Amino acid sequence: MFRSPKDAAITSQRTIQLFRQALADHKSTAAGSGGSGGSGSGGGCTASDNDKLIAINRAHIHALRVTTADEVMNTFLASERIYEDLQLASEHPAKWSQKFVLRQWIDIPIEYEFRGFVYNNELTALSQYYHFCYFPEIAHKKSLIQQKIKTFFNHVKSHVPLNPKEYVRRIALHLIASHRIALCRLIDRLSAIGSDLM
Repeated sequence: MFRSPKDAAITSQRTIQLFRQALADHKSTAAGSGGSGGSGSGGGCTASDNDKLIAINRAHIHALRVTTADEVMNTFLASERIYEDLQLASEHPAKWSQKFVLRQWIDIPIEYEFRGFVYNNELTALSQYYHFCYFPEIAHKKSLIQQKIKTFFNHVKSHVPLNPKEYVRRIALHLIASHRIALCRLIDRLSAIGSDLM
């Protein structure tokens, strides 16, 4: 199983606090720039629905950043996903081997996280991971992003042998200060899938 406890933060107080702060920052930024509005907005200081979607997703992800053992345990205990996975593992011990994995936090802007679909070990399709948000910058850089990810995938695929060779992969792009794409990163393999989904 490759599931994170990300559901634990969906309605957490920290997510709500970060979301409200993001909306306040948006309003301040829009007012400071003459009320031009945000991504997908029609102008003015009021956040558009798209701005709110982006803000809530950013808040949700940042709320998952934990720094103490208590925060780790509280996150696990609040996650329905973790509960389901542990229950499944305990009911079928011969089939499942569960491990807790703690990783160093790496900030990845949500607009630069993608889902790659692989068939016969070839990258056949790519989509935004947060597909319900519109990011003008991503639309403008579509060709560059596609080329960078395809080049990266072709370079690493032989170093990460997976079976079956049909799967979904999360891929993140990292930016340098000039907002040029500096490198790609594999996040994880989400799941093996049937060829009918390719």
